[in-house]
Amino acid sequence: MKPYIDYTLLKPESTLKEFSKFCEDAKNYPNIVRAVCVLPDPEIVRTCLNVLAGSNIMVCSVADFPFGRSGEKVKYEQAKIIQKAGAKEIDAVINTGALRERNYKRVLKELQAITRVFPKTAKVILETGHKWYTEYLIKKATELVAESGAFCVKTSTGFIQNIPVEEKVKHIQWMHEAVPELMKKVAGGVKNKKDVQIFLDILPSNKLIFGASEKFWLF
Repeated sequence: MKPYIDYTLLKPESTLKEFSKFCEDAKNYPNIVRAVCVLPDPEIVRTCLNVLAGSNIMVCSVADFPFGRSGEKVKYEQAKIIQKAGAKEIDAVINTGALRERNYKRVLKELQAITRVFPKTAKVILETGHKWYTEYLIKKATELVAESGAFCVKTSTGFIQNIPVEEKVKHIQWMHEAVPELMKKVAGGVKNKKDVQIFLDILPSNKLIFGASEKFWLF
């Protein structure tokens, strides 16, 4: 199995020293960690790149995090800033308000602002912890993610509302039914290898990424 973890540090109070230590820790797991996912601050991105130089671990940054409501222009400009800093992937938050309003044209346009900068290297966070999400909306959002040119659709971050692993399994299944070829990223609530296996039982390993702020792969 290829590296499958996006090791994540998104606490806004974290210092550059803490990001450096975090990246040094990531280097201890080259067969597990595929990327570190950090805040969209160019100084943070460059710090992580310096620490990870010579490794195969990428630097990924979030965009329009955590609410996804900054609009097309901010999404685009933030993507350009972190691309210039050296990030190789981006995790962008979908506009959940526009999605609830069924304003799919706006949702797609905002996502395309991201993928113009990160073609085939963008993940989109749906924040499926919201209670108003239905099977239809999760599937529709997944279709929009695919149409935008992103390569991966992601469940949630835990910043809004986390949900049990069992419920996330259902969400991942719906995403996969909607667009099988997309990668799926599971984030928040996975606590150990047993939880990982639940998802590997329903999707092939080459279609799964797991977000982790803790080293759950040790348990």
